[in-house]
Amino acid sequence: MLKIGCNLIKAIAIVTCFAVTTMFSGCNDKEPEIKVEDKKVLSQTVFADQTEGASGVTIVTSGAWSSTITEGSVKSTKSGTTTWVSISPDYGTEAGTYTIVINLETNTTRSDRSATITITCNGENIIITITQKATKEDGKLYPPFVGSGTGAEPYLIGTAEQLAALAELVNEGNTDYNNKYYMLTADINLDVAPYNIGAGWTPIGKKPSQSVSYDFRGNFNGNNKKVSGLYINNNNLDYAGLFGWVHNCTVQNMSVEGEVVGNDFVGGVVGFVDFGGSIINCFSAVTVSGNRNVGGVAGLVGNSSITYCYATGAVSGFHSIGGVAGSVSGSSIAYCYATGTVSGKDDRYGNAGGRNTGGVVGWVGDGGSVTNCYAMGNVSGYTLVGGIAGGGNVTNCYATGAVSAISEVGGITGSGSVENCAALNPSITRIVFPNITINVFYFFRVVGYPYGFNNIAFINNVAWDGMVVMDEIVTDGLSNNINGANITSAEIKADGTIGGRFTETNGWTIENGRLPDLFGKTVELPEHLK
Repeated sequence: MLKIGCNLIKAIAIVTCFAVTTMFSGCNDKEPEIKVEDKKVLSQTVFADQTEGASGVTIVTSGAWSSTITEGSVKSTKSGTTTWVSISPDYGTEAGTYTIVINLETNTTRSDRSATITITCNGENIIITITQKATKEDGKLYPPFVGSGTGAEPYLIGTAEQLAALAELVNEGNTDYNNKYYMLTADINLDVAPYNIGAGWTPIGKKPSQSVSYDFRGNFNGNNKKVSGLYINNNNLDYAGLFGWVHNCTVQNMSVEGEVVGNDFVGGVVGFVDFGGSIINCFSAVTVSGNRNVGGVAGLVGNSSITYCYATGAVSGFHSIGGVAGSVSGSSIAYCYATGTVSGKDDRYGNAGGRNTGGVVGWVGDGGSVTNCYAMGNVSGYTLVGGIAGGGNVTNCYATGAVSAISEVGGITGSGSVENCAALNPSITRIVFPNITINVFYFFRVVGYPYGFNNIAFINNVAWDGMVVMDEIVTDGLSNNINGANITSAEIKADGTIGGRFTETNGWTIENGRLPDLFGKTVELPEHLK
């Protein structure tokens, strides 16, 4: 044991990286009333993510002792009232040997901070100095973005490194960043190493096992910025996208460009939107490929919503594939559109793919809905294939792309209720799959298979009179049946509302001679309608 007296103060040296600071009051020739065993721990610097400081400081006192902590200019009479540093024990009622442990909170202030701990016994003092850096052990700033995470002062993200740091925090299960606010401050290019090599980008939020999920929970405001160069190339990866899994949160006001290849729950912006999530005003120019639940914006949407979003990239998958969303369960898709091709593909075992394939949504179930949307890309698949949805209830939508599959094919939906919709597709075509025989075919202008859902209804629908269905022109369509009433190219050109179905009242921009749109512009007529 080292006894520290007045004549030893100058002899104390710096040991390793620790600077030693001691001070005594009332110095005289008497034996001091406090003895310390280890001079190295009297002053210590730790990193931002260390939650324990100079642990194991052993002192020997000749009587009762007390402590005070000073952090900056704020002095506390008891360590328990400080905000980030405390000691245990913080006092003693009698003489003895005490081992003091210094406990710290993670430093999220982005600034170095220090505190002094003064231990007093019979007028004698020992001072322990603790400094906590703003950086982690690897030298990275902690947290890597400025702000406090509130609505008024969101965490600000302006670089690829900061966005990757958010993924790291979420994916390691750090709940300190749940229910916080984030905002992009600049366009971010992910087409740089290490995000564009190997498997590429690590999505924000993941599910490492059936019983564990590390999902993003917060409000992410893209601030009308763009994330470009997104690259994911891992056909074994579930929950793939810029975000992997988001839960009860909002992602809004951003665009994403790039390429994503994953397994299940794959989207250009989000892989899985879960329980109260909202995706708003997001635009995806991402080529997306996966297995099940694959979409241009989101893979699977559960008890959540997507509004005012669009996708322009090609989407392909084995099961439940959509231009905007792969599957929708108890959720709504509204005021969205897609322009890219949507196609089914065989799985890795050679099984024929493309069941539940739609221009906007692959499958709509559990009371979900698709309203005020449109699709312009060609759609192809196996069964239950539609210009808007592979299956599900659709209202106030139109489609202009060719649709093809082996059976259960419609210009709007493969199966489900359809109301106030316009099937403006050039053709509904049968695809022949090798070694697959179908004896009953369901190919119609509006709805392919008029069964499979409860209370199916067809109300006030039209279809372009030049549409070719299985090499034939339909002549007996009605507004309340699976083929819809005839509408000519001339009628479409003359009335931008397409018979009052798409109006400014329900959010559309209208111009005669063009098709309606949702973002303050109108859409040029495709060649087959001119």
